[in-house]
Amino acid sequence: MNILVTGGAGFIGSNLSKKLLEKGHNVTVFDNFSTGDEQNITDLNVTVIRDSISNIDNHDTSNLDAIVHLGMPSTMILFRNDSVSSMYETTVGMHKILEICRKQNCKLVFASSSSVYNSLEEPHSEDREILVKDFYTEARIFMERLAKLYSDFYDVHSIGLRLFAVYGPKEEAKLGYANMISQFLWRMMHKERPRVFGAEITRDFTHVDDITRIITEALEKDFTQTEIFNVGTGKNYRFDEAIALINEELGTELPLEVVPNPVYNFVESLCADNTKLSKYFTPPQIELRQGVKKLIAYYQTESQPPLIKNSEQYYTAKVKTK
Repeated sequence: MNILVTGGAGFIGSNLSKKLLEKGHNVTVFDNFSTGDEQNITDLNVTVIRDSISNIDNHDTSNLDAIVHLGMPSTMILFRNDSVSSMYETTVGMHKILEICRKQNCKLVFASSSSVYNSLEEPHSEDREILVKDFYTEARIFMERLAKLYSDFYDVHSIGLRLFAVYGPKEEAKLGYANMISQFLWRMMHKERPRVFGAEITRDFTHVDDITRIITEALEKDFTQTEIFNVGTGKNYRFDEAIALINEELGTELPLEVVPNPVYNFVESLCADNTKLSKYFTPPQIELRQGVKKLIAYYQTESQPPLIKNSEQYYTAKVKTK
């Protein structure tokens, strides 16, 4: 297949592009390199288009068989610090991609987010009524609803994946926007105490290899309507538990450092109900300890963990809304 991966130079996108190439597909990466990194795709035989997703209709997409849409601002902080451009890129970009799929009859798999479950009781299932909580989650729900409209009106049937706390290699360019497992590990490999906003905050940490496997499988399936799936392990960890596990694997005894939480309406707890996912796919299989071991090995052999001295710089004063 000829597959376009938006955000293909980013964390998940570059891991996915590598996997798709291994499967024999032709891959085009579409990325504005805001949080992506050319180093992530240097060794990959891909075609690269450098532009913002809202400009995708300015480029030739006539030969595509499928699009994997990951190329939108990927954290609530980016939305709160610049809500206008983040909402524009996400909503306009999704609309234009759906138009391409309608005109070219190509498949679509797109990334939604587990953050839509903010303040809801866990485990989180796809049929829960979503609360209005954040620009970021509203943009992702817009994407899901627009995909449903295109399915009903034009038979453009896509697959949306609500991703839970994805971590793994090639996340270095995201720095302070990276998953907390990466940020904990980076500091601890530099013998620095890991910083948290609260020891009891929980996440359903999901390794990127499970994510790319499920996306690849989704591209091979034919659905008769648009479907939304949770992609998580079904088990969550408190931040202090995750840090203790990393300490064990590193052979260190670095205590956590609790810092004031600058984020209004922060997501306190997430855990996937992957019952629906399990009907169509093998759910994530890499448990946290195994994933941490894989990530440590990556930084010992392939890359250097960055050291973020002032992670608070990524949570600017604009984030506080009350």
